Amino acid sequence: MCIKCKVYGLYSAEGCIQEDEERHFEMELTYCEGCGICAAECPVKCITMIGEEKGAMGKVRKGVEVSIAIADAVAQADVDVIAAYPITPQTHIVEHLSEIVANGELDAEFVPVDSEHSAMSVCCGSAAVGARTFTSTSSQGLALMSEIFFIAAAMRLPMVMALANRSLSSPLSIWNDHSDVMMVRDAGWICIFVENGQETYDNIFCAFRMSENPEVMLPVAVNLDGFILTHMIEPVEYEDDELIRKYLPAFK
Repeated sequence: MCIKCKVYGLYSAEGCIQEDEERHFEMELTYCEGCGICAAECPVKCITMIGEEKGAMGKVRKGVEVSIAIADAVAQADVDVIAAYPITPQTHIVEHLSEIVANGELDAEFVPVDSEHSAMSVCCGSAAVGARTFTSTSSQGLALMSEIFFIAAAMRLPMVMALANRSLSSPLSIWNDHSDVMMVRDAGWICIFVENGQETYDNIFCAFRMSENPEVMLPVAVNLDGFILTHMIEPVEYEDDELIRKYLPAFK
């Protein structure tokens, strides 16, 4: 029986457990991150965790860092080539992808390049020969790859980039703004701007489908706020792999 200790307030996500005027507590699953800490710390074990269950159309809802959700979406999209160079705040995306490839969960080439300029060069080459291609960058990384960034669109090479928007270091700022993507606004890329983790996850699939459409054939950048989204843990509904394969068949 609950002793109304309110210990949950020290551990649960803000708004996850709500109290009414009569001191009754309810779980607001919209904010639950699935971490299980509240259940572990409850002194009388009033809170219990259950395994994830598939909902409508095989969806699985989980609390996950948005960067990890992006990497998982890229893996579900069954990409062939990933080329990227680490730069805060997008590094977690490519780190997780490298782990997925190294663990044999994704049959893809992960190319650890020496700079963002090289990353975009690799992406152009892989896209040109028909490989489903992904990369990710931010801020000064985008500035360094900007020379090839324009070429990708001019040659109508389909690829997807997760662009973690961050200031162009003026003066010495690493915080979130859109100065990086505004720098290449007229480069010819299709730019999608997302507001939360679910939109980010969903739009990775939309970006690949849009980019590889024979009537489009343009690179697509999915823009998300650096730190504010990339490092945030949010509830995200994962689509069933079979549904993704139907929505996004092999790139030809």
